[in-house]
Amino acid sequence: MVDELRSSVGPRREALKLTLERAISYAEIVFGDDYVEILKKRRAAVIDVDKRPLAS
Repeated sequence: MVDELRSSVGPRREALKLTLERAISYAEIVFGDDYVEILKKRRAAVIDVDKRPLAS
């Protein structure tokens, strides 16, 4: 899902962000905090790409 988020734009990207957030919440219940930290770092890496300035 994270890879799909990376290549999506617009409303689809926003929907994937929400879906990923729900999946992470579920993973926290099932798998615990250690696994969730890995997921959150991966999600942040993809979302932070949006915040990088465009090359001139």
